[in-house]
Order: sequence, then structure tokens, then C-alpha cells
Amino acid sequence: IIVAAYSYMALVPIIQPPVIRLVTTKKSA
Repeated sequence: IIVAAYSYMALVPIIQPPVIRLVTTKKSA
């Protein structure tokens, strides 16, 4: 579980930018 949480925290910065861009474009549109 700890390893999974660590890998998740490591992947978040990689996954976040496209998600934020998607949310912001949806909000602006």
C-alpha cells in the first residue's frame, strides 16, 4: 500500500497538467 501511494504521488505531477488543462478549458468554454 505504501509503495502504491508513493508511486501514485510520483505519477500525479505527470498526470495533473493535462487534467487541469482539460478542466480549465471546460470551465472557460
